Amino acid sequence: MSDETQTIIKEDMSLQEDTLEIQEVNLQDIEDSKPNILRTASDGCFEVYQSYWGKYIRSCFDPEANVEITEEHFKYFELNPDIHKIPAELWTRWVKLCFHFVNKVANSVEVSVRILRSQEDPSKYRILVPRQKVSGATVRIDSFTESIDIETGEELVEYPPQGWIPVGSSHSHNTMPAFFSGTDDKYELGDPGIHLVLGDINSQKNSYSIAASVVGSGRRFEMHYNNLIDATPIPDVTFHSKVIDYVDYTSPLTSTTSKGAIIPWNGNKTDEYKYNRWLSEYSNHDSNNWNDPYYFSEHYYDSNRKYRGEQQIKYWEVEDLLNDYIQQSKDDFEALARLESMLKDALNDVEVGVEMILKSYS
Repeated sequence: MSDETQTIIKEDMSLQEDTLEIQEVNLQDIEDSKPNILRTASDGCFEVYQSYWGKYIRSCFDPEANVEITEEHFKYFELNPDIHKIPAELWTRWVKLCFHFVNKVANSVEVSVRILRSQEDPSKYRILVPRQKVSGATVRIDSFTESIDIETGEELVEYPPQGWIPVGSSHSHNTMPAFFSGTDDKYELGDPGIHLVLGDINSQKNSYSIAASVVGSGRRFEMHYNNLIDATPIPDVTFHSKVIDYVDYTSPLTSTTSKGAIIPWNGNKTDEYKYNRWLSEYSNHDSNNWNDPYYFSEHYYDSNRKYRGEQQIKYWEVEDLLNDYIQQSKDDFEALARLESMLKDALNDVEVGVEMILKSYS
């Protein structure tokens, strides 16, 4: 049998006996035709392919292609030389807010803001603090529409406000390092603009670190912070006092006496760390910690929160507590082993529950 023939084996269902009919098809009978190239604006190059059975469209190499793009090319980014940096005075207000939530609450928590630029004057920026729920490792924001101006204290109920363009965000990592986590990528890679993280906040040394980036087309381009902001500290400048009301750092109550209690994590925890510290007021004021003028003595819990009472604990609050516990126990093998065992038991319960529900529908 020549290379130009194709053998097709077909079972003849009309025969009573199990016999096979063999047919030969000459491939030269198929009409040759040049492929029709289709070039799309964003999806690549395609061709109308003529097969033995018929025509269909399939992807192909562009015969007129003149360049090859590699992963290294996608890392390339050239910053425009005429962009306006976030002014030092505005940036200082934001930094002092981050320091506040390390110094003035019982445990260091994160906080997040939105950055906007004036439509008329691109040199003017504005930082808005959305109403948010925070913990030592997460920030939860339901909507940007309810927010407050970090400088003026103007309370807003629309986003973005007229005349202002959203251009990015910033959030703190409290005492943890400044970096872009997987969670940050999840929420920021679809949000083109500048994104900044403050971390390594140290009140004793009056220092912190910054991770800076520009996001575009689902990619993050990291760079030195001085390309985007003027980080020069400005004396006697701080955030508006009403901003504090927009950051809820309360947490569902957990036992402070049991061995496996979950305590909101503090990156600077020492051996003298007491279980009841997170329930007490924070009054250790350092005159050098960005000169916070408000001296807030805030409780980690407000009087309206309940445990095993009328108010229910939300799923994400449980997730936050688990994250905090993992952070506080990262050097404690036994604690993490107990947590792993508990989660495995919980997973088994979930699987049983799901199976019962599925059976009820069958």
